[in-house]
Amino acid sequence: MSLIYINPYSFAASAPWTPADITTAFWLDASDNATVFSDAGTTQAIAGTSTVQQWNDKSGNGRNVSQSTSGSRPNYLSANINGKNVIDTGASNWMQSTATHNIGTTSVGAAVIKPNTLSFPNRDYITGGTSNSTNHILYLNASASRLELYSGAVVNGGTVLVAGISSIIIGRTNGLSSSVRHNGTLLATGDGGSQNWTVNLNIGKSPGGAHTNSIYAEVVILAGASDVSTIEKLEGYLAWKWGLEGSLPAGHPYKSAAPTT
Repeated sequence: MSLIYINPYSFAASAPWTPADITTAFWLDASDNATVFSDAGTTQAIAGTSTVQQWNDKSGNGRNVSQSTSGSRPNYLSANINGKNVIDTGASNWMQSTATHNIGTTSVGAAVIKPNTLSFPNRDYITGGTSNSTNHILYLNASASRLELYSGAVVNGGTVLVAGISSIIIGRTNGLSSSVRHNGTLLATGDGGSQNWTVNLNIGKSPGGAHTNSIYAEVVILAGASDVSTIEKLEGYLAWKWGLEGSLPAGHPYKSAAPTT
């Protein structure tokens, strides 16, 4: 009688890829209830009931965002995007990181957002510093319905955002050039500009005071060089997690399945 050896490792399924598989500078995930608090980091927020005082950074860098003023805290919404909880900044609520982030000249910023409205001046998705003119907008800016990236110069991605519709938006700069992506499609490229400064990060309000009035599902920032394949993995991860895979273009490598390790 012959024996047949079966390698037990040959049937092991690949694990889903997540931003935990790369080095992140900043990572907020509203679907992870363990990171969302109704107080200063002790009591987990209850979706559909609580406002959010603190939203913890999953990057390991301790760049949690918080809001000490009770009247300015965003709401924690239940099962709002693809059955997952999200954070709604509304017309006047926002949060800021308790630790600074040295942006450098090479970075990628990604977010899954759903604008409640696109009326000016509700426009700034991830921002830093104290002045629009001196510190720029960090990565993503929707003025009216244009998606733009500020990195010393404006890269205009055109009219792509729609109120009430979720989107994956990504801005990338390497110090020489910048680009804007929407739902896995490259929209525009431009000057890399200069954004080598250290700031606290704002979620829901620009340095100049304009509020986003949008729903945030997830925010990921990568510091340093990131190749296109990493950005596409990030898009695939966000798309399949938040039910946006149908918005990816036909040629995207993760149109048919989420990325794995």
